[in-house]
Amino acid sequence: MIQQIRERFFALRYGYDEPALRQRASVLLVLAIISFLTWLGSIILLVIPDALEGRISPPILLIIIAVPFILLTIYQLIQTGRATTAIWIAVIISLFPSVPIAALDASIFNGFWLLLPVVVSGVLLPRREFIVVLALVALAFLVRIGVMSQNDIVTRFVPSINGIQELGLVAFLLVQSAFFLYGFSGSTERVNNEAFQDIRHLQTFARFDPELSDFDQDRLALQSLRLIQELGYATAQIYFGDEVGNISRRIRADGTIDTRFNTRLEAVPGVGLAVTGKAPRVIQRSSDQLSDYPVAPARVGLVIPILFAGNVLMGVLDVQSRRADPPSPTQLDAFVSLANQLARALMNARRVSDLRRTIQGQEDVIATFRTRLSELQQRSTNVVSGGWSRYLSGRGEQAALGYNLSLLDGKPTAISANDLPPEIRSTIAHGDIHVQVSGDTQTVLVPILLRDEVLGAMTFTLPSDPVLTDRQIEALRAVATRLGQALENNRLLEQSQAQAQRERKVNEVGARLIGATSVESLLEIAAENFNEALGAVYTRIHITPMDFSGRNVSHNGSANGHGSSSDETT
Repeated sequence: MIQQIRERFFALRYGYDEPALRQRASVLLVLAIISFLTWLGSIILLVIPDALEGRISPPILLIIIAVPFILLTIYQLIQTGRATTAIWIAVIISLFPSVPIAALDASIFNGFWLLLPVVVSGVLLPRREFIVVLALVALAFLVRIGVMSQNDIVTRFVPSINGIQELGLVAFLLVQSAFFLYGFSGSTERVNNEAFQDIRHLQTFARFDPELSDFDQDRLALQSLRLIQELGYATAQIYFGDEVGNISRRIRADGTIDTRFNTRLEAVPGVGLAVTGKAPRVIQRSSDQLSDYPVAPARVGLVIPILFAGNVLMGVLDVQSRRADPPSPTQLDAFVSLANQLARALMNARRVSDLRRTIQGQEDVIATFRTRLSELQQRSTNVVSGGWSRYLSGRGEQAALGYNLSLLDGKPTAISANDLPPEIRSTIAHGDIHVQVSGDTQTVLVPILLRDEVLGAMTFTLPSDPVLTDRQIEALRAVATRLGQALENNRLLEQSQAQAQRERKVNEVGARLIGATSVESLLEIAAENFNEALGAVYTRIHITPMDFSGRNVSHNGSANGHGSSSDETT
């Protein structure tokens, strides 16, 4: 109950940036409430009985009635961020009755009224404004001296009658002054301590400097949590969500990572407020009622959304403290700054991770393509080498096919040469152009390439002078490459023509076989065509089908298919 009253009426709801002004507003707020309670008690005990007996004049009664409205105005101004205006109203209220009474009333004890504005302005106003009020009080004091110096009336003072009244006035002024002095006692220490905590928060969070090479999101979160733990907070943890808003994991300052969640971020007590509002929230726990957040023994909870670019929610920072006072605006700004830095670091880590996965995927695709390309190249090489091996075998060449170009009767003539000289063999093995100089001649050996496969080589014998230039060697290489392509084209052309001729012969034989009217004539036509197609000198056709029991049954070439002999044609 007491905690609820304190939080409802005595708590400062507006966050002032300046620590000194915040301290003055907080104390003045409490003094305004205490003054209202004091006014209420005096109304019940003193004013109402005196007013009923007619001992209070109407002007004094109006002033007494106006006091609660003035106090309510001061309270409202403080809670809405206009503490400076409320302070000046409090100072003016202390000056309004004090200065005229002290200056114009010749009573001895009325001079104590000047104590009240000095105390109020001394604790509420800055030094320059306080000097102004002090000058006004000093002027009132000088006026009082002048008034008293001109007053020669003998006043009868009876302690038993007048003493109680005068001492009551002095007691009232002393109590009011004591309230102000007590309320502001230690203000400098509290302001300095708060400023020290602000600086400590800023300095600690300034140490959050993730390395460019650190792209582990959990390690980045743990680094920030440990900085918060250094400041003495009871709990520091970060909730991360997935794409649909469910909790994916929770990281604590001690390094614990929890992943066993089946709830949404909005459903977590306290955390849901920061998620829905996308703004930091300070939550104070009442000691007189059960509350899910903050978790006891913590008394103040701070939840800050970790936002990238102001709208992309990366997670929620949850900080809980055992201290009763909420964090100052500077400390809150420090936490928000830390959350923003963490959001940028987490987004960079996430982008780098996505980029690494993309690069790895591309590398896998490239590796697959390289493997396929290597297989294709190997297959192409096998096709080229196998095709040329079959081609040479089909022509009856065992090792190589070559020609020497010589001048016969003044004309260049190609002479078949199937031998493989050592220099050509060396050129085929190395696959590159090289020049051999012997006496007054130079021999140029050029490999014939087709798809990086060496088909053969050619040699040129030239005079040793002049030496071949690089441009001429490149021209030779280009000519050799074109020659390889031309040889392959001609080989494929010959292969296609031979295939077409075979297909044509097969079609002719098939047509003749289809035209046969008996088995004997069919076998005879087949044997004759096989002799013609293959150049055979002897052909034998033997038909031995199997019956359903697996036994061989021999058939001859007779029309009805029965007999024990076979059909043979020579």
